[in-house]
Amino acid sequence: MDGSGELFADFATQLGANIEPLVQRFPADQALGYEALAERVVADLPRDRPYAILGESFSGPLAIMLAAAPEHARWARALVLSCSFAHNPVPALSQLRALVDFVPIDLLPKRLIVDYFLGDTQDAGLMNQLLAVSAKLAPEVWRARVKAALSINVTKQLQQVGAPILYLRARHDRLVPPAQAELVKQLAPQTEIMEFDTPHFLLQVAPREAAQVVSEFLERAMLG
Repeated sequence: MDGSGELFADFATQLGANIEPLVQRFPADQALGYEALAERVVADLPRDRPYAILGESFSGPLAIMLAAAPEHARWARALVLSCSFAHNPVPALSQLRALVDFVPIDLLPKRLIVDYFLGDTQDAGLMNQLLAVSAKLAPEVWRARVKAALSINVTKQLQQVGAPILYLRARHDRLVPPAQAELVKQLAPQTEIMEFDTPHFLLQVAPREAAQVVSEFLERAMLG
């Protein structure tokens, strides 16, 4: 959700030698919705070679939108979702969207942010990095992206994705319920689910293990 791209460095460097990662970065001062963000990503998509799309958490619906679009079907050969969702991951909060505008994002306890994203992980460096990138995002942008996540529904688009899908699920995820992975597989039966003993920040807590699983999946998907 921070959109900085800074939290993917370790994971990206662990990917296979044949994979050239391009980490998308979203503006920290613009409250752009999923459609507007999709337009920014499309501008950087390759138009002359196969590629895979990976969406983590907030960006999962965005990745689904792109993978489902007919104009990208020729080159979008695989989709990876990490701790993400096809619709509001916490339906019980749907009626509370209007209240998000009144949440003092900049005053939220740092411990709360760390607990939800990192769980019981005690990596001080990762904690500091999380808090640093979070502080760069304007409060109004945080609110806009939270409201977008609570409103999104790309289940129909997901059913249109023909490419192989890999879903990375974290056993100790406090943000996205495990049922979201099952929903993805229900709507797109070609989905493979791989589970990790991590909190929500799966790619950050287990970058080497995640990169190995993703690399092996992409090798099968791209060759197939």
